[in-house]
Amino acid sequence: MQPDARPTQPDPSHAAPWLVGLCYLPFGFNTGFVSTALPLLLTSRGVTLDRVAQITFVALLPTFSSFLITPVIDSGIARKTWALLLALIASLSIAAAIVLLNAPGIATHQTGLMTVLVLGSLAAQMYGSAMGGLIPSLVEERLQGSVSGWLNTAYLSGAAIAGMAAIFAMQHWTPAAAAALMAALLLAPALVLQTLPSEDRTPRPAVQMFQFRGLFREMGALLSTRQSLIGFLIFVVPSAAFAAQNLFSGLGREYAATDTQVAWITGAGVAIACSAGALLGGWMCNRWDRRMLVVVPGILSAIASLGMAFGPRTWWVFLGGVLLYNIFAGINYAAVSAVAFEIMGINNPLAATQYAMMMASCNIAIEFALWADGRGYHHGGAVTMLCTDAALSLICGPILIVILLRYASHPRTQTAAAASV
Repeated sequence: MQPDARPTQPDPSHAAPWLVGLCYLPFGFNTGFVSTALPLLLTSRGVTLDRVAQITFVALLPTFSSFLITPVIDSGIARKTWALLLALIASLSIAAAIVLLNAPGIATHQTGLMTVLVLGSLAAQMYGSAMGGLIPSLVEERLQGSVSGWLNTAYLSGAAIAGMAAIFAMQHWTPAAAAALMAALLLAPALVLQTLPSEDRTPRPAVQMFQFRGLFREMGALLSTRQSLIGFLIFVVPSAAFAAQNLFSGLGREYAATDTQVAWITGAGVAIACSAGALLGGWMCNRWDRRMLVVVPGILSAIASLGMAFGPRTWWVFLGGVLLYNIFAGINYAAVSAVAFEIMGINNPLAATQYAMMMASCNIAIEFALWADGRGYHHGGAVTMLCTDAALSLICGPILIVILLRYASHPRTQTAAAASV
């Protein structure tokens, strides 16, 4: 990977990467509430675990489907205003969920609970897309790698903070106070976002949201460039999906780790390792080819996977493998965001839509790799699962590197198609 030649003088008209990253916290707050706090809060109220899984699955549906309505963010009003409205909806939805969780007879309120959770997740997901569309205009191109690292750090830390805060508040405070706390947590970063520089952009007329023929034509123009096609290719191919991190908590006992050790390693340990990797990845993205930094960490993660597969079955091996794996995952996360910003470019009329589509393509790779890892475990236990995960990276990664070296031109922060529509 050759260092990119980038200017070194700061541009005072843009925002600091760390401040923009903090504005991404609402996305992590919502995920932390749904994925961390909600299962515990429901089971403690007598809801069976299989029903909890169903409720959580429904609540997270927007993570795969929100891109279908994301074009609304690129139309009508400024994206910063959309972000504020979406954060308000997400905050009110979580407040309503907390009220319903404390209502007598939770069994009779589960439909209402799922409704407000889906609405909140949809708003939070679209908030993340609005932020993605804003960043190429808010942050200098040479610093977009740094902001990628801060975004992922904010997401991971936000998820941890929200999960712990919701559990503590609902165990020790009144429902109204707990609801107010969580609503305030979600809304505050969106208010900070309003103080940052504005986009130099005129929003598309709202009526164009419903002119699907023209919308599809513009999206086709944006996606047909070589840079976009190669970007989508490296996202959708499972060379660096890091799917095994979703299964590590179930492997702890095979490495003689206690439940408490597993909770700390896969909870706080993963959050710290991933955040450290994301910050490192952001620094690296400012200096090397970002597309390579999407693929290469996936190949290197095979060191952790194979080390766990064939190393001693001790909790120290589990600890080292999980943390190393997630450091590489953090680098990858930062690079994925940086590549997305690079592809979108400045003054892209469909930036939020394009960002949402790219993140959805990453989810396709994760889902496939997760299915493959699961099948590996079914047929051969932990060793086969970890080897399957490593094999996907070791086979797909080098192929993508050859494609990048052969067909990908040097990255340019310009979207020619966007300028022509």
